[in-house]
Amino acid sequence: MIVTDQDRGMRAAIRDVLVDTKHRWCMWHIMLKLTDKIPRRCLENEELKKEISACVWSEVLEPEEFEDSWMGIMERYELLHVEWFVTMFDDREMWVPAYFRDFPMGSLIRTTSVSESENSFYKTFTRPRSNLVEFIMNFDHALAAQRNSSSKLDYMDSTIIPPFSSQLVLEKHAATKYTDHMFKRVQREIVDALHHCSTDGLLKDDVLEISTIKDKYSKSWVVTYTTSEDSYSCSCKLFGRERILCSHIFLVFKNRFLKVIPDKYFHVSYMKKFDADSAIIDLFSAGIDELGKSLMTRIHEPSSGDKDKPVKDFYFAEKPAVVRVQPPSVVSTKGSKSDSKSRLVSAKEKAIKLNSKPLRQCKKCGEFGHHDSRNCGRQKGK
Repeated sequence: MIVTDQDRGMRAAIRDVLVDTKHRWCMWHIMLKLTDKIPRRCLENEELKKEISACVWSEVLEPEEFEDSWMGIMERYELLHVEWFVTMFDDREMWVPAYFRDFPMGSLIRTTSVSESENSFYKTFTRPRSNLVEFIMNFDHALAAQRNSSSKLDYMDSTIIPPFSSQLVLEKHAATKYTDHMFKRVQREIVDALHHCSTDGLLKDDVLEISTIKDKYSKSWVVTYTTSEDSYSCSCKLFGRERILCSHIFLVFKNRFLKVIPDKYFHVSYMKKFDADSAIIDLFSAGIDELGKSLMTRIHEPSSGDKDKPVKDFYFAEKPAVVRVQPPSVVSTKGSKSDSKSRLVSAKEKAIKLNSKPLRQCKKCGEFGHHDSRNCGRQKGK
């Protein structure tokens, strides 16, 4: 799924190019315009704003229920002919959560805040005028910071036991599987199941077990247990939206005396690191084994023709039978690398070499220098 603002060009492009992608408009941008679009006579009506927000942001409404609720608000406040509300209702499938209930994670990704928060995070590490090398180094630093935070959370998940709200074995099992953040979310559903939900009816046959669950708002939900598949589903569709079990299913778990949550209801993104890694490692190992068997059946000693093939493919030419290009003859080098003793020495080199020699006393003049009695006058003058 991709979330954007109400750009018609992007809508057309996404529809034509990203054909398998669910496109959604940012709800925050739409609701931000609400006070600018309602008539002036309704600006001070807080009840209108509350009713529209409750209708629009609700995750539990079916599309038909949303439409009835929306039309009821439009009639009560005489907004049926306001252009903006008419347009938003016509495009309701692009932004209202009721039309994303069957899409995985649809209720979590409603706005562009996810990408905006990532942009804000990376801006703390990068600069607008960085060159490519600086950008890559800063990007690596940003990833290192994220990995460091993730490692800290993984360590906390493996060492800290969260406080429990009940004596239910299911809650303790959830604490061993979910990360700390997700366990708190699931824990709220378990508490609601124990204290705020009740069984209002039960129907059984050889294939299905249908339970009617009433929540704290006196609204009824239907939980269906399929015996042949050992699977549970609820009409609230929370698991389909957020990949966590709802309080209604947890109540059925409790009534059926389940002690552990079935593995099929754990999403890998919400599991503790070692639990998620073990599942991934098992799949990786199986894949490596299959790859090894496949390679062993096809491996062979490459022939001389096979060895020359990459060269032919690269140069688009056959390898010559006789190589006529020979290495050049070695010539003596010049300059400081030469071994010849005939090289001319400059006056500067002579002076440096002379100054490096120790001083000695001349027996003719008695002075210390680089001359002796044989060339005392000539060298002394120089």
